[in-house]
Amino acid sequence: MTNMKLIASTPPTERRRLAVYGCFDQTAKVWELFSSPYPEDYIGCADTLDEARQIARSRFSDWNNC
Repeated sequence: MTNMKLIASTPPTERRRLAVYGCFDQTAKVWELFSSPYPEDYIGCADTLDEARQIARSRFSDWNNC
């Protein structure tokens, strides 16, 4: 996986900092999303960067309710 970038994260002041990383797949034309900078932590994909950020916020909400 190349060009992995931080898509969104919770503030570092929170008890547990959460993050979603992603990279743009040029072939499929989608953002591939991960819960860490490692490809084995795959979450899913999004068509746009805005959609990727919405998915990240939704994941943060889900993770905080666990």
